[in-house]
Amino acid sequence: MIAKKIILWSLAALLGITVITAAGVGLSAGVKAYSRAQLRADAENRVRLTRIDRNRARAQTLVARAQIATTEAQAQARYQDAIGTRRAQDVISRTLTSRYLQYQAIQAQQAVATSGRNNTLIYVPSGAGGVPLVQDPQNVNRQKP
Repeated sequence: MIAKKIILWSLAALLGITVITAAGVGLSAGVKAYSRAQLRADAENRVRLTRIDRNRARAQTLVARAQIATTEAQAQARYQDAIGTRRAQDVISRTLTSRYLQYQAIQAQQAVATSGRNNTLIYVPSGAGGVPLVQDPQNVNRQKP
């Protein structure tokens, strides 16, 4: 009977050791499989993040190019506007006379006098008849003292 108990205990111990060893081997394989799966998932996530960053960089590049194109178009429009203004000033300066400017000054004074709001006028140096003197800057340089 004691021999049977020793054999049973030995078998139970052997079975326990076998179960523990099998569990360790299985757990070890599971950890390795988990580790490989985790490494693969991490690699896939890095690839996705790289694609997102690349797409974001492309979008920022497109926005920057659009801003540059808009700025260039605005600069070109301002340049064309300046050319038009300059041409208009050239035409006006060829036909504008001091008499016409005096006429415009008189018309402006009449408009202020009859406006009913601010009837205060301040006169600048005037010539004959109280009309403000308007001189052509080109003629001022040509006059001899």
